[in-house]
Amino acid sequence: MWLRNATCGGPTGKPLVGDFSGDGRADILLQRQSQGDHYLLQANAQGQITAIHQTLPYNHGGHIWSADGHRIVAGDFNGDGRADVFLQAVRITELNAVFLAGASGTFGSAQQTWGNMHIGFRWSLQNAIVHAGDFNGDGKADLFVQAKPDIVIIDYEVPFPVPSYRPGAFGVANAKATNGNGEIFYTPALWRRRGRKGRIHFGKQQATFERERRTSRAMRKRLSLLTKLRWTP
Repeated sequence: MWLRNATCGGPTGKPLVGDFSGDGRADILLQRQSQGDHYLLQANAQGQITAIHQTLPYNHGGHIWSADGHRIVAGDFNGDGRADVFLQAVRITELNAVFLAGASGTFGSAQQTWGNMHIGFRWSLQNAIVHAGDFNGDGKADLFVQAKPDIVIIDYEVPFPVPSYRPGAFGVANAKATNGNGEIFYTPALWRRRGRKGRIHFGKQQATFERERRTSRAMRKRLSLLTKLRWTP
């Protein structure tokens, strides 16, 4: 059974599935694409969605919950058996936030917030896509930061764009026991992808570019030698 009046903007609403109440049944968080209320819907013992369990205003807890402000990722970040949510900022100027589900499966204030460069990663949706998963098997969901590349223009005979990743752009921030500040995600990160400083990664294009560059150098050398020849009758 579906609660028909909790459309959360009709076709513009985005459902996020997770067991927010910890009762072993999947629930639904309906996220609006733009300003307006969001709805937390819990399944009953028959697996039916019959009522709104919590109405979340678009700026609940001081953070914009709509998709134009944050991308929402579900995961059990404190290992209590209830799905929590991570709000990934769409823009680099906004804060990211973790909200933990309470005993009743509802959300109160943010447990932790941070800016775009927290523990060395770039967190905004402009820079990365963040995924939740328990990568170290401790029962708590960690956050995998999948970096988006910067686009570099190679000034060759015909300039062309290639993706470039800064060292340490990819990695996993593992959820830990809360520290004295109530933080769950703090240094050190569980894993970071290390790379050479300034290295450009573009697969087959790199090999092609290197071959063409060697060929071009060889041709320039031959032309240089020809221009130095002196002909005598």
